[in-house]
Amino acid sequence: MIQFLLSLTAAALVAVVSGQTLTGAFDCMAAGDYTLCQNLWGEQAGVGGQNSTLIQTSGNAVTWMTNWTWADAPNNVKSYANLQHNTAMGMQLSQITTAPTVWNWTYLAESEGIRADVSYDIWFGEASSGSPASSASSYEIMIWLSGLGGIQPVGQQILSGLQIAGHTWNLWKGPNANWEVLSFVIADPETPPEVRNFNADLNAFFRRLYEVFLFYFANTFIEYLIQEQGVASTQFLQAIQTGTEPFVGSAILFSSSFSVAIITCPNEMVALSAAQGFTQVTGKPSLVIVHVDVGTQALAGAVHNVDKGRTPVVIFAGAAPFSGQGELKGSKNEWPMWGQDAPDQAAIGPVYLYARREILEEEFDESVANAKLDMTKWPTVEPSALSPTAVQTIFRALCGAKFPLILLGHTGRNIRTFPPLVALSEALSVALFMASPSVICVPYSHPNFLGSSFGGKNELIEEADVIIILDTDVPWIDTCDNALREGAKVFIIDSDPLKQGTGWSHVDAELISKADSEVALKQLLAIAQASPQEIDASLVGERAKQLASRHADMIARFDKLEASLLERSIFDPSLVLGTLREAVVEITPSHGQRTLWLNESISSYPKTFDHIRPDIPGSMICSGGSSLGWALGAAVGASLGAQEAKKDHDLVVVVVGDGTYLFGVPSSAYWMARRYNTPHLTIILNNGGWASPRNSMMGIYPTGYGSKVSGSRLSTGFGPDMPDFAQIATAAGGAWGKRVSEVAELRDAIREAIQVVLVENRCAVLDCVVQP
Repeated sequence: MIQFLLSLTAAALVAVVSGQTLTGAFDCMAAGDYTLCQNLWGEQAGVGGQNSTLIQTSGNAVTWMTNWTWADAPNNVKSYANLQHNTAMGMQLSQITTAPTVWNWTYLAESEGIRADVSYDIWFGEASSGSPASSASSYEIMIWLSGLGGIQPVGQQILSGLQIAGHTWNLWKGPNANWEVLSFVIADPETPPEVRNFNADLNAFFRRLYEVFLFYFANTFIEYLIQEQGVASTQFLQAIQTGTEPFVGSAILFSSSFSVAIITCPNEMVALSAAQGFTQVTGKPSLVIVHVDVGTQALAGAVHNVDKGRTPVVIFAGAAPFSGQGELKGSKNEWPMWGQDAPDQAAIGPVYLYARREILEEEFDESVANAKLDMTKWPTVEPSALSPTAVQTIFRALCGAKFPLILLGHTGRNIRTFPPLVALSEALSVALFMASPSVICVPYSHPNFLGSSFGGKNELIEEADVIIILDTDVPWIDTCDNALREGAKVFIIDSDPLKQGTGWSHVDAELISKADSEVALKQLLAIAQASPQEIDASLVGERAKQLASRHADMIARFDKLEASLLERSIFDPSLVLGTLREAVVEITPSHGQRTLWLNESISSYPKTFDHIRPDIPGSMICSGGSSLGWALGAAVGASLGAQEAKKDHDLVVVVVGDGTYLFGVPSSAYWMARRYNTPHLTIILNNGGWASPRNSMMGIYPTGYGSKVSGSRLSTGFGPDMPDFAQIATAAGGAWGKRVSEVAELRDAIREAIQVVLVENRCAVLDCVVQP
């Protein structure tokens, strides 16, 4: 008897009807990043048949189904209809840092007495390439998400009760032909034990975490297979497959969504930048694993960026062995290990963990890894609030001010600050301004928003009589002719108001509060809503009109500049960015509402904000630091993070200078982008070198000798023969690339680049040679 467990939706039915079906015993077809195969390798042992249908592919995810009926030889596998990842191969086990996978499946129909498993089949060998189940195979790692009818894997059970990826597993081990089979079989308490919505990191099965780390970072460091089961870390990944092995019975297996990826990076700076981008988009901490002291040092300025950008990333590195006579497992056995034995490796990084190889190779009892730690009494630290006195003092100052101003720097990292910030600004007509922001902190179109700056003169500072410095590292720079007006009141609200990670930082203030921005804004909004009698409605109304007028003038000034540059055919960053903004609005399905912008334009930082004018919380991010080279790697991480967080970005755009582009190690970054299917558009504002160092010199010696010479003479220029920046990305990652230097070419080039990303699903790099 067939029991129907689930009915297909109308959309799925249409997809099935229009899908491609395999019927031959060994038929295969391309399925995006995968190959779908029938693989009826054991059909001769029974009677029956099977077909498999590709329903749809979307990015890194595939929907498919297989329909089978088999009889006779109930202990023999008849087939393994499966998806095989086309690019997840060729890496050594020791190099795999993460392998996130999602698989949602169910039986649309199944007969009574069905005998079948639903499983991953992962192959390793001594060679970097090789077909599954061949002479090149050394190990077959299976992960059974279901096993019905009393079936068992190859070999015998050697361990039980393993806790991996939030589930309980039993481990089986045994030989098959010329390879060893290790099978993790689901053993959750449900009857029957099954996982139909599986979301995990496959690396959790490759590696087991050492003692206390187990409870924090999802089984990443100690290699369970390497250490406990003798799988050499030099083994190469040859294939990742996912499918079902039927023995007897009838069923329709429907895989509604499957994806798997292994994330690796051939450069440490790019890796940490990608981790930062991932965390900036998801809000989840990241973990980066690098190679001993040399790998740590190669992280370079990316450590500065995650620190100053307040991005939670943990860095873990191995350390050279301390023993050298073979007395311990893991002793020195290769010549570089003597030079890599740093005297004080711990001093290299801030939040930094490292372990000697002997420790990582130490054998320990299974019970240590399986020990349960009750985390119910380990709560997170609650965000701090303003004191009642501070709330009253700041609120009354805002009510009595003629021109109150809130300076914003990092508040947009928490998108929940947007509603109370906007509501407070509207309730009291408070001007909003972004000072050296690391992220968009307020909608650019809001009438109370008066602009942004990265240093320089800010005339609002000497006009405001009440200023709230909210989560801002550099509110203004005194040496740029910025001074408070006489009698101005300043209030500092910050999670780190004393800037303890900075050598020197000070602003004269009435009150300094260590408080969370979201909590503080909600407190101030609450008192404003509860105390209408203390608010001068006419004063607030007049301020609102003035702010709206000034905001409109600001936008009109930007528009006028763009029109003037176009009319005079001046190839300036402002024109490039304005043209880009209009094209994104016109071409993308969301009209720019679901575009993610990564801004590392450095000397054009404020122009990028002013002429892109992001509105959506979280839609424009920066590194938060001053070490160049963040954006290219961050674009890959941010794209992967958007997939993880289910943020439906229809376009990711990177804006960089030519110097920043080279710092970003484009060869590694675009290789990663192609490998992990994270297409994005890169706009290079190419001014022929590093403008920022020249600007720094001019700030101190405006009429000095250096002010009169070329960038090449100053060693800040890339001319006269500049690199072909776009072709680096083409060579490394198959990107589309083009250089433009004429205004007449700009609009069509930008539109073509956007279409490449949206339609061809690959990176595009547009090198815009702007006037220096």
